[in-house]
Amino acid sequence: LGRSVGLRDAEALLKAFAHAARRMIIAAATRAGTLTADQAMSRDMVAWIKAAKAHCAYVVLLNFVDAVDEAKPRVSVATAGVMDRLVALHALATMDDSMGDFLEDGHVSADQAAAIRAEVAVLLAELRPDAAALVDSFALDDYFLNSALGSHDGDVYRRMYDEVQSAPFNASHVPPGYADLLHAKLIKGAGRSKL
Repeated sequence: LGRSVGLRDAEALLKAFAHAARRMIIAAATRAGTLTADQAMSRDMVAWIKAAKAHCAYVVLLNFVDAVDEAKPRVSVATAGVMDRLVALHALATMDDSMGDFLEDGHVSADQAAAIRAEVAVLLAELRPDAAALVDSFALDDYFLNSALGSHDGDVYRRMYDEVQSAPFNASHVPPGYADLLHAKLIKGAGRSKL
């Protein structure tokens, strides 16, 4: 990532993702040599899949950064800040999940890896006040969310109680398996104590 840029710098993050993907693709291609594509995949499929995932992670981040940059002129400064934090959270959390890919050739140092993990926690805390608004921004209805917590009316506790009461497991006072497994043993042993 470099020492002179912050961990939230979108361009530096894009370069790190591009570097990791490029390195994995070049390594897999070098090992493939003059093999046909089918032979190369057969021989080194795990590396090719890992390289493809790294490339996809780069493309997703690139599209995320581009979409946020495109939206910034149409939103408030506060909203733009939230979107920048989301980009950084996505990038750093993804890096943290596959940190070995960034550490392998020293592109990220061990100290930076620890800083990335810490920055994810900071970003989560910063985004927590905006979490409900971020979910609401997708305009998903309650039926689609199927969540007692994310309801439009905010009556969380009543909804959670109702969902628990209507759960199929709670519809019967007899737990599953009781009649087949326990009932006969309990009746058979009734009246006889081993004490």
